[in-house]
Amino acid sequence: MGRSKHNRRRSSGKAYKDLRLCGQVAKALNYALAGECDDDILRDLYVESVIPAPDSSRMLVTVTPNSLPATSEEILERLHLHMNTLMLEVASAIHRRKAPQLKFNVLSKQSWDEISGTGVSEDDLYEDDMSLGEY
Repeated sequence: MGRSKHNRRRSSGKAYKDLRLCGQVAKALNYALAGECDDDILRDLYVESVIPAPDSSRMLVTVTPNSLPATSEEILERLHLHMNTLMLEVASAIHRRKAPQLKFNVLSKQSWDEISGTGVSEDDLYEDDMSLGEY
């Protein structure tokens, strides 16, 4: 019985660390997108969420454009072009031996507003085909 209690503590500690890492990655990416990449399309993006996919070694990053009418394909191309800069920013912001791989999901601002106001869970959101791109 003591063993299962220990495992629960360990898994809740891991979940806390994963959430903390997601927050650090989101903050670093928002900072990098706002100025470090020197790209108008990327400067217009906002990181809506970062979740482990499937664990903390890979992160699914959902971004939305604020106002520019760029397509998902254009955004994913630009993210790929600036991936080294983004990874360097993430690596310098987190305190781990290895920075997680990043996988990007691009949502239109309208889609995010509709989904976030309906009570749809993030798990339901990522089951749809919404311009996933991995770099």
